[in-house]
Amino acid sequence: MKYKNSLPHVSFIIPCRPNIEPSIALNSIKVVDYPHDRIEVIIEKGKNPPAQRNRGIKKAKGEIIAFVDDDCDIKSNWLLRATGYFKDEAVGIVGGPNLTPENDSFFAHCVGYALSSYFGTAKMSYRYRYDPRGKARVCSEESIILCNMLCKKEVFDNGLYFNEALFPNEENEFILRVNKLGYKAIYAPDVLVYHPRKKDFAGFAKQLMNYGYGRGRQIRIQPDSFKPTHILPSLFIFALLALPISFILNLPFLNQLLIFCFFVYLCIAVSIGTITAVKKKDPRIAFILPFIFIVLHVSYGLGFIKGIAINKIK
Repeated sequence: MKYKNSLPHVSFIIPCRPNIEPSIALNSIKVVDYPHDRIEVIIEKGKNPPAQRNRGIKKAKGEIIAFVDDDCDIKSNWLLRATGYFKDEAVGIVGGPNLTPENDSFFAHCVGYALSSYFGTAKMSYRYRYDPRGKARVCSEESIILCNMLCKKEVFDNGLYFNEALFPNEENEFILRVNKLGYKAIYAPDVLVYHPRKKDFAGFAKQLMNYGYGRGRQIRIQPDSFKPTHILPSLFIFALLALPISFILNLPFLNQLLIFCFFVYLCIAVSIGTITAVKKKDPRIAFILPFIFIVLHVSYGLGFIKGIAINKIK
């Protein structure tokens, strides 16, 4: 695909629930710094986001398919920056971080700090982190999230679509299949969207449990996608369960080992909370961030175990 003298046509696909209007996404697309005669917007309503996106892809006329969520706010230069990376014909997918909106709540910002921490989400932290000095690079599926992803239409024309039985993590499974066709995925730190975070512990725990569930399901479908970091939150849960058992069975070595591991974990969580509180000049962060880390890892770990345990994979 070459477009030296003109910009590519872009099809935005926005999935949303039947009772939702994607006003935030639509309003930001209206002011994007890009020729509007080279943009189309496809809204697909329903309750299965992978299926909704697949329906939109089949309708799309653009050379580039842009995926954003209904509550994403994209900035005016987003599309120009993103489409520029496709000048390299080996590039099939481009994505970047999704950041916490400035006007989001205190708790939501703390969730953003946890998600953007390597301690919190390992390599997936790049999805939530803005580094103004960062450079675009070839990346794995862990660095890209579907609320900020663009893909060449020709990739779908090769017969690749999202797995409609997998949600979430459908983009991760899809990216690995695209890589196997020889296309590169690019993580572009200057291709930003703003995406609201969860407002309370209950919503955050449910979201992270779903993320862990999706990862577990993906590994059942795609065993080569497994990495040791994926199982660490589940091991954390097993360690929590093992601690009282080790006391009951009077296993002093195991007691001491588990207590030491939890002590190290808490030291790291408290240290990150304190450092973040100093940087952001808000002492409240030091108290809440360690608890957010615990909820993050326990919820993700439980979801992962559930996803791995499911036998029926379509």
